[in-house]
Amino acid sequence: MPFVSPSMLARMLIVLALLGAACASEPTAEEKAAARAALLGDGATGQRRDPTPIDDETPPDDSALSESADGEPTAPESVGETTPGPVDGERLDRALASVPDDGLRFQLAAALGLAKTASSRCSDIDAWVTATDEASTAANTAATTARAVGGEWLGTDQAAVVAASFRDALVLQVPCQVVVDTGDVESAMAAAGRASAANDEVLLALTSRNPATGSEFWYHADQLGHTIEIDRLVRQEGPVEILVIGSSTAKRGFDPGVMTDELGRSTMNAAVAGLFPTTMDVWATDAIRLGGEPATVVIGLSTFQDFLECTDDRRQKMVDAGTMQTFAFAALDILAGEEPARRLIGGTAATYRSTVLDEYAPAPGSRGQMVSPDVPNPESVAYYTQLYTPRMAGAEYCPQNAPAIEQLITSLVDGGRRVLTVSLPLSPAMAALHPDGRAAHDQSVETYREVTQAAGGEWLDLTDLLTDEEFLDLTHATSGGRAKITEATIEALR
Repeated sequence: MPFVSPSMLARMLIVLALLGAACASEPTAEEKAAARAALLGDGATGQRRDPTPIDDETPPDDSALSESADGEPTAPESVGETTPGPVDGERLDRALASVPDDGLRFQLAAALGLAKTASSRCSDIDAWVTATDEASTAANTAATTARAVGGEWLGTDQAAVVAASFRDALVLQVPCQVVVDTGDVESAMAAAGRASAANDEVLLALTSRNPATGSEFWYHADQLGHTIEIDRLVRQEGPVEILVIGSSTAKRGFDPGVMTDELGRSTMNAAVAGLFPTTMDVWATDAIRLGGEPATVVIGLSTFQDFLECTDDRRQKMVDAGTMQTFAFAALDILAGEEPARRLIGGTAATYRSTVLDEYAPAPGSRGQMVSPDVPNPESVAYYTQLYTPRMAGAEYCPQNAPAIEQLITSLVDGGRRVLTVSLPLSPAMAALHPDGRAAHDQSVETYREVTQAAGGEWLDLTDLLTDEEFLDLTHATSGGRAKITEATIEALR
């Protein structure tokens, strides 16, 4: 996980200490009985679906944490798109009272009561597991009801307050005061995975966040899916040997299954949609650690990212999500020593299931591969043309990207790893959208070549590898294009 400075840790601990009254008033015995009878029978969250056919490089939603004057994350006071920090009981009561639908209000209040009860039982892990699963089921049911009811209340500041209260009780385990370090770790991990999924279900049902990037604990659903898949690969095959990182163009550009078969080395495509050069080191550090320290890293780059948003928002989003991960279920001694990301996915059982996030995450068993159609998609071409034409017009080159890649490669090489940087193919239409046309693209490619070789990495330029018919849209390869990119990369790695 990203390094947490002492001052940052102190801030977060203070925030957590203030969250003691995060949930609504304790329900009566009758309310609890009614809640169990009404809510615990149909809380299934559904199964993982295939990825959507189109992904993009749009900026992530507002982070779960805002930034203080000295640049370190701190819990925000505002609500809405940004989930609130400390939520006291009175504030939560007002938020629940504002729910216009009586049935939804009851379900939310009852589920929060169950979550608070579960967290207070952390002194007995077996009891905690049972109570947490009940709370997760009730939370999933409330989320399903919220989607069915709809209405203008969803997405409001008051809805965000309710969502934050689920996070506090269900994942941050704020009410937990007395903990023990004995019990079945795997059962506790499995319950934690179900609870983290239920928390995301509630958050995404009650707020207007982008489903792919809305979780407070993950930068993007890809990162969640990759964490589950990397954990599976390590357990079943041993350490990952080749790790691919990059954005959605890399996700669609490299076939890890073919690379594994042809090279005889376990390959994982851990590319994440919207992952920019200035963000790659954060995720690469986590993926390398989770994957058992792979010896080879392939970095896929697309030059159009050098002319999009040149800010630190994306990096801060990923750092903030990593910081939140360190606090998830850490209040339970039995889980505090486990890898934070593994706590959130549910450990070996990988019990995390979310009807919304799973729709965007890579399918299990895919090694992270994103399957593309065989032919160009006119709708995708139109979408990306509309998306990028105004954003690229008059855009300036972002000077932060190349140094960030050079620093990443240097750290990887210093760690004894082989690094291959690949300049991924770009359609002529996308090259023409660069501020100075193809010349701007070529200059970016040359800059990346220079920094790659200066840092001790290997360079592969595939800019002109594909024909127009081998692009799904302006930037992503079709399945045939992916085969060509994969073949060229395999030859470079032999």
